[in-house]
Amino acid sequence: PSAGAVMPARTKTSKATSTTVHVLAESFHRALKRVDHARARGNDSRPVLTTVCIEPDIQGLALLTADNYRLARAVVPLIEEKWIERVLLASDGIPILLAWLKGREGMVAVSRSGDRALIFEAGVERIAVALLDGTFPNAAEKIPALSGPPDGYRLVAVLARFVRDLLRADPESGILHFWTKGPLDPVLVESGDDYREVVMPVRTSI
Repeated sequence: PSAGAVMPARTKTSKATSTTVHVLAESFHRALKRVDHARARGNDSRPVLTTVCIEPDIQGLALLTADNYRLARAVVPLIEEKWIERVLLASDGIPILLAWLKGREGMVAVSRSGDRALIFEAGVERIAVALLDGTFPNAAEKIPALSGPPDGYRLVAVLARFVRDLLRADPESGILHFWTKGPLDPVLVESGDDYREVVMPVRTSI
């Protein structure tokens, strides 16, 4: 299959599959939708930036996306389980996974099928989203952890279209906070206590 193809429901999980974790379908769908806008769609020169990175987080699973201007991070709680590795969801399968999760309720089991795919199961339904090899940017160096106020930041404004993208992805965001360390430093956007995104600043002369 292609790098991002969703595999047929008959795809079997290999013996190399890591421990299965369980997430609420609504939570995973919301997190995936929130970070999707910050992917570098159609960037053939840097395919890793077209992916969604999933990695362990102290609160559960962290979903990460990045382009040349933004780095987004959302967290999905796990139920007494831990995800142990970082994987990259290939771009072609992401919109299909979003559609599969939309409107779905209850728990979804997530597991890895060897090096090829991530398996999502809900009852008798299952899909497999292909994985991509690559090195994703280290979000820990750029986005502060989702706990407490960010030290050394101050309020600032950013381009309206970046805010519009975020609100389109998550219309229920409510109050947004914007922080920066200086006029030429990246801007940290915060929505509630479970989402932060880094955006390159607006550079203007006065």
